[in-house]
Amino acid sequence: AMAAGKPFAMLVEMMGWQESMFVLTVAGIILGVVTFFVIEDKEVKTPSEKSSFNIKAVYDGLIEILLKPMTWLLGLYGFLMYLPLAGFADLWGTSFIQSAYNLPRTEASLYVSYLYFGIGIGSPLSSFVLNCFKSYKIVMTLTSLATLAFFGLVVYVPLPNTFFLGIALFMCGAMAGAQFLAFSAVTSINKPEATATASGVHNMLCMTSGVVAQPLIGAVLDRFVDPACPIDERIYSPQAFEAGMSVITAGLILSLVSIFFMRKMGYDKATA
Repeated sequence: AMAAGKPFAMLVEMMGWQESMFVLTVAGIILGVVTFFVIEDKEVKTPSEKSSFNIKAVYDGLIEILLKPMTWLLGLYGFLMYLPLAGFADLWGTSFIQSAYNLPRTEASLYVSYLYFGIGIGSPLSSFVLNCFKSYKIVMTLTSLATLAFFGLVVYVPLPNTFFLGIALFMCGAMAGAQFLAFSAVTSINKPEATATASGVHNMLCMTSGVVAQPLIGAVLDRFVDPACPIDERIYSPQAFEAGMSVITAGLILSLVSIFFMRKMGYDKATA
């Protein structure tokens, strides 16, 4: 994700978008081949451990997962905590930084990468924090509040320079990285043999945040420009972006509400 920021923007400027996409395609194929030969499947030691594919068992397991209210609560939490990535980093963040800090596009995309870098650091560290607190509820609440605070600094507070912008984006990503604890949580409330299915369901719910947030933020931004202006010529003011990013802010506040309902349902222990 970090390579898709400034490095990719520079590549597009040098080669054009079609050639750049071709380079990414070749790199993806090479990575797939290397993965195929390097990663090994776990050996089945005894015949009793072997299992055959049973479509009815998969269907029954999926229904069992979907019928658990906690699956949807954790999915809602993941959906809302993924908004800074889906709505900001993946699409509108670079344009916002360009508008708010008068930076060229390649430079603005570099600062968006700091959010991804933060997630890369915060995600594994969040598991250590969970082991200390022994409570999903506490860790999710603290990191949701911190994500909200740092995202608010980025969007609503005129930071003195881009150095502080980079720190705020990094910390926002580091705190948002704890959202991946929800994957562990959703598997812990389901049978071990349903781990992959439960993770897949949760991932699906998280990914829908981009489908919802990106056009919704765009719709808010368009209210600040003349509708007659061609789409590729529209320039949004910092005030327009503040209004648009409020979609993400509201989502982060709602993530705290979702955690509250987890508490009401008695979901607290990390081993639950």
